[in-house]
Amino acid sequence: MRDICDIYTSAVYGNLRPLYGNWLPDKPVELGDYGILHDRAFMQIGNVRQLGITFQPRKDSAGDQIIFSSKGSARVTLKPAGSGPVAGGANVKASLQIDFSSEDSVFFNAAGCAYNMIQDKAGLGKDIMKRFENRTWDRQWAVVTDIVQAGATTIAASGGHSSSIVFEADGNVPQINLADASVSLSVASCSNVALQIAARKGLSPLIGLSRIQHVFLFFGSQFTPAFSCFGNSGLSSRIEDAGNPATPEHAEDKPSNFYFGQMK
Repeated sequence: MRDICDIYTSAVYGNLRPLYGNWLPDKPVELGDYGILHDRAFMQIGNVRQLGITFQPRKDSAGDQIIFSSKGSARVTLKPAGSGPVAGGANVKASLQIDFSSEDSVFFNAAGCAYNMIQDKAGLGKDIMKRFENRTWDRQWAVVTDIVQAGATTIAASGGHSSSIVFEADGNVPQINLADASVSLSVASCSNVALQIAARKGLSPLIGLSRIQHVFLFFGSQFTPAFSCFGNSGLSSRIEDAGNPATPEHAEDKPSNFYFGQMK
């Protein structure tokens, strides 16, 4: 059985590419954090500001909703509040029920999303490419250049071939609106669920990463030029002149063969 980190981060990337799932979803993350990408999980080492690299952030408080569930293996049911009494005389509350039929299933909902990004990614790329040319930057390091901060995040991931969870609304709301970041949820019941987050406020569940990449990507039997973009910001920054005595010996490792850009 795959571990929950692999299941979750692969599902997020597969549905929301080029965004990656921040693992764990409640882990603090900042623009400029750099580290290693292990499969689809980002492992932070430090922040580029600690290396003397500066940048300006930009924020867009769009308030969007980002939602997906694993196709064919996750059934999502929204149930309105009921008028009939249950045990103890309480009323049936509005609920969100998720039934999974696969061990690789994920439900993800982020409401009230704000987008934080590095404003001049090309400028950041030039600084990093200079360090790469001087052998003070590992080209395997990825940098967090985009962060999606959610007003409320709800996540569930299956722990086996058959699992389910019921999130219940806190308070008297007629029906759960998943796009409303003000709605509070709690777990009413769950069975064989490996990951559960109930409308947690202020998480940063999604990140965008940039890294030094080869100018040409190999597809099948051909090499094709690699280009990348994200939003309205130009991202690639390439060193055209490799005339540096510190240039690596192998021609394919020359700085001129690489660019800094968004990972897609």
